[in-house]
Amino acid sequence: EDDHYVSDSNMSSELKGLIAAVQEGGDPHFKDVRLSGVQPSIVNAFETSRSLFIKAVYKSIKSRFDDLQKDYFKSVRLLDTKLWPRNQQDLATFGVNDISCAIDHFRPLLSKNNVSKNGVMTEWTSFKLYWADNLQHSPRDVVWSLLLSH
Repeated sequence: EDDHYVSDSNMSSELKGLIAAVQEGGDPHFKDVRLSGVQPSIVNAFETSRSLFIKAVYKSIKSRFDDLQKDYFKSVRLLDTKLWPRNQQDLATFGVNDISCAIDHFRPLLSKNNVSKNGVMTEWTSFKLYWADNLQHSPRDVVWSLLLSH
């Protein structure tokens, strides 16, 4: 399990000082304010709750964004034309696997709209050639605004 998110290294120095003071039986202060009635049992309950809360948030975020690790989301990198190869040979094969993976993932939606994989691959190749001849020195926002407006 990913307990490293719960470690004390992620805690503020003020909170660390407060917990240490209570655990050592000292005079607890938080941000220069003296606290009364703070017992070790309260600190232990806080630590347990803090740990459970952080683990629950981590688990929720991890499950919510787990798809971002999938190959079809990695194809988003193709939107950054700064990463595109300038060499014609490398550009010819660039992104083919990423586009293919995205097409396979979204196949039901694409099929429903009569979009074929071969058609998308042909458009991808044509766009890369057009980009190489006309747009490779343009900023990516210009490239994509031109593409999306036509």
